[in-house]
Amino acid sequence: MRQCPVCGSRFSNDARFCPYDGEPMSVIDESAGPGLVGQLIAGRYQVESVLGEGGMGVVYRAVHAALGKTVALKVLRNDMAHDEVVAQRFVQEAKALSRIQHPHVVEVYDFGRTAEGVTYFVMEYLEGRSLRDAIRDDSLSPRDIRRIAKAIAEGLSAAHSAGVIHRDLKPENIHLVRRDGDSSFVKILDFGVAKVAGVSKLTRNGAIFGTPHYMSPEQAQGLAVDVRSDIYSYGIILYEMITGRLPFDSDSFVRLLSQQMFDAPPAMELSPEMRDLGSLEPIVMKCLEKKSEDRYRGFDAVIEALERAEAKTSSRTVVMIALAAGVLAAAGLGAAAWALIGSSQSTAETVRAAAPSSAEPTPATPVRAEPAKAEIDEHPVQTATAVREPSMVTIESDPPGAAVSLDGIVLGITPVTVPRPYDGSKMLQVELDGRPPKVFALDSHGPDRLLVRLPSPRPRPTRPVTTTAPKTTTTPTTTAPKPAEPTPTTSRRMGREVVDPWGE
Repeated sequence: MRQCPVCGSRFSNDARFCPYDGEPMSVIDESAGPGLVGQLIAGRYQVESVLGEGGMGVVYRAVHAALGKTVALKVLRNDMAHDEVVAQRFVQEAKALSRIQHPHVVEVYDFGRTAEGVTYFVMEYLEGRSLRDAIRDDSLSPRDIRRIAKAIAEGLSAAHSAGVIHRDLKPENIHLVRRDGDSSFVKILDFGVAKVAGVSKLTRNGAIFGTPHYMSPEQAQGLAVDVRSDIYSYGIILYEMITGRLPFDSDSFVRLLSQQMFDAPPAMELSPEMRDLGSLEPIVMKCLEKKSEDRYRGFDAVIEALERAEAKTSSRTVVMIALAAGVLAAAGLGAAAWALIGSSQSTAETVRAAAPSSAEPTPATPVRAEPAKAEIDEHPVQTATAVREPSMVTIESDPPGAAVSLDGIVLGITPVTVPRPYDGSKMLQVELDGRPPKVFALDSHGPDRLLVRLPSPRPRPTRPVTTTAPKTTTTPTTTAPKPAEPTPTTSRRMGREVVDPWGE
């Protein structure tokens, strides 16, 4: 396990930064969660062993005492149980999952709180491996990747239709199980930071949720998110499945968020085994657009694009088989030609029989084809070019401790290192409480260190001294005296006490 040294949150061993405060995680060696192994929860769930631990809860393997059915029991951690917001978010995860009924989303059976105050919910028990393990082992074929990509999109489409935005998509939260002869059947897990339609108290704007390597630009800025934030995270997962590496990576939390907000993803470098997936690159790049309005409108559009890309790739395969058969026939190898033609017809029938569901018949072994661009949408999609490393600049201030923001996005407190824009300029503001801010343009080139001297705090304006007329008693037969004119001495005293707050 790893633990944040600042807030104390614990996560799996793959976590590098705390999603709550951005601090690097440190490795800890302690047993997971409350000691529930061997206990009977709610009078019906016998806890057998620990399966894993996350930021909020511990997941146990348990058996229903009456039915003998193995289940996964997720329990709120003891050190989190007294945090009202965390407890509400734990309950929200159970409710979010219960709203989604789809084969590719983990199913929730039960939810409750024991007499001892243990909050829990019960899910289906999944045997298999995480998508993270599959990527690390490099064991996914192009056909596996296509099926997994489509299954994830179908599950998230169902979640969005139920009003649930995941907000923390990553390979660790996608499980691959064996189901109906498919060894890579997708199950989407861990809706712990999900945003549920109609629930706003736990998902306020300005709070950053998610995992930095898979975080959308709007998440990185703490802005409100919609379904297109999940589409961005999905694009990063596709990129990683196909290439084996992340599009954005850094040992600095601030630099990583900066990449998500400003940097274009590098072009996908395909290994010879993955060249058949070249038609997916425009889809990935459209998912990774920095502006949410430039991405797909929803996962239904993503699924349509995936199906068109697969059909186009399969058609190219059929054509190449036919051409190869013609060459063999011309060379007098009739039997081999007829074998290839039969394979071509089988492949064509597989393409025509493909249904929108994730269960597909096993196609014939494809002949490798060069990557082809798929027609994704009515709007053309441009493949991103390789990205050069931006130059960095360290911002210091006198006095230190000033907030630094770039185009309105707060990047840190001085001294802080920020990336320069690739082209043009961006507005950099350095501000310290009580002092006028300094605003200037940060260009793509310049020194690697800038010292910003902030002016002294503005003096508070004093209230001017006024002279009031003395009170007099009036009678019907007398006239009130005129107020006395201020003396020259009083005028000079007022001049000394009145200060122009905006003067230099």
